[in-house]
Amino acid sequence: YRACHEPYLLQEILNGLPFDNSAIIESSIGEMYLDPSIDTLDKLLASQDVYICVYITTTEDLSGITVDDPDNDPFFKKFKDSPYNSRITVKAACLRDKSSSGQVIYKMNELYFTGDDHPEVYYNNEYRDAFEVYGIKNAVEIKYSGENDTGRYISFME
Repeated sequence: YRACHEPYLLQEILNGLPFDNSAIIESSIGEMYLDPSIDTLDKLLASQDVYICVYITTTEDLSGITVDDPDNDPFFKKFKDSPYNSRITVKAACLRDKSSSGQVIYKMNELYFTGDDHPEVYYNNEYRDAFEVYGIKNAVEIKYSGENDTGRYISFME
C-alpha cells in the first residue's frame, strides 16, 4: 500500500530533526510502502525493520547543524530502542535560490554529501558540480543506525 498517512509521518519526522521547519522549502520520504494503519513513527518502528530516507531542501544555513549525542536524543533514541534494526538517513541541502528545489528533491537519492568532493550530476551533456548546477550553499547528511556506532555520522559539506 502507498501510505495514506505519509504526510503525517513526514511531519512527525521533521519535527524530531534539528532543522528550522519554517525554513524548509520541500521535504519528502524516499519510497515507502506501508499499511495504511501505520500513521506514526512509533507504530512504524514497532512493526518492522525500516530504513527511512528523508530529503529536505531549505533556506536555513546548515553549518550549525549538530546531533551531539544521538543515543540520548529523544528522536534518534526511538530508532535505537526499536525492536528491529531501524535506520534513518537524512539529506538536507541549503539552496541559494528556491527555484531549484524540485530538481534537488528529485535527484537527492543520487546526491551524497559525505565525501571530500561535491557530488556531480549529468547536466547539458556533461558531469558538473551539483552545488553549481542547483545553487546549493551547503548540505548535511545524517545517518543513524541504532545497531552500532559505525552506522552513525553527520557529514557537512560547503
